[in-house]
Amino acid sequence: MTWTPEHEAKLIEAAQQGNQAAFGEIYDHYLTKVYRRVCALVPESDVEDVTQEIFISVARSIGSFRGGSSFSTWLYRIVKRRVADFYRKRERQVEQVDIEKADHTPGENPLRDAADQLLLQQALRALPESQREIILLRLAEGLPFQDVADRLGIKLGAAKLRFYRAIEACKGKIAEFDAEVTFSS
Repeated sequence: MTWTPEHEAKLIEAAQQGNQAAFGEIYDHYLTKVYRRVCALVPESDVEDVTQEIFISVARSIGSFRGGSSFSTWLYRIVKRRVADFYRKRERQVEQVDIEKADHTPGENPLRDAADQLLLQQALRALPESQREIILLRLAEGLPFQDVADRLGIKLGAAKLRFYRAIEACKGKIAEFDAEVTFSS
């Protein structure tokens, strides 16, 4: 069946009444989108756990969804909160990288790849929400520019310009953070 706003509304209503099959259909529809977004925001080793926590939160709180915004907007607020919770918890812990268990090809530098990923995530978190959102919509969710424009309620040219500016800002943050790491090493 084609996913339409009407179909989604029926599924949400059924899920709110405890229909697990309806919730499963919602889960299946949004899993890849949420997973991609989480991939862009947290270390790879934690993506599955954070994604699982998000859908547990959705299952527990779907009854509170009242339709004041689109379901996807409501869902992405939960994503944002769970990612923030992840980093709050993480600040209290010290992460250690076990080089012996790292999955890599001989000759590659798995620590450099991990460092690049962490640098990108740090840069994304440092951007204003509007810039981070347009990058995630375009790259993490893979939306075409017209869909990004529609989602943000702006014209196509404005979406392209905002994306370009957001990418440039992200590059600037990466360079800034990379310089800090290089200088302090």
